[in-house]
Amino acid sequence: MALGMDSTVRYATGKWSGALTAADLAVSSPYNTRTHKGFPPSPICNPGVAALTAALEPAAANYLYFLSDPSGKLFFTASYSEFLKVKSEAAAS
Repeated sequence: MALGMDSTVRYATGKWSGALTAADLAVSSPYNTRTHKGFPPSPICNPGVAALTAALEPAAANYLYFLSDPSGKLFFTASYSEFLKVKSEAAAS
């Protein structure tokens, strides 16, 4: 499945702030994980100790999706329908 990460689109476009446009999200790049399945061809940053520890000792959870709302609050969901609901609620607030 496609990861659909905005961070990889930002890496591909070099656009580090502001809203991403439809053109940004459709950029032709192997780093665009909205259009290419799986991981990008190389890392897009250097992970810290906490990220490496989390990768080695992942939490027991069934999450597949996450969303960061405009305030920076993170939401994690197990299903796409639940993700769409949270996304809709975040957009309404």
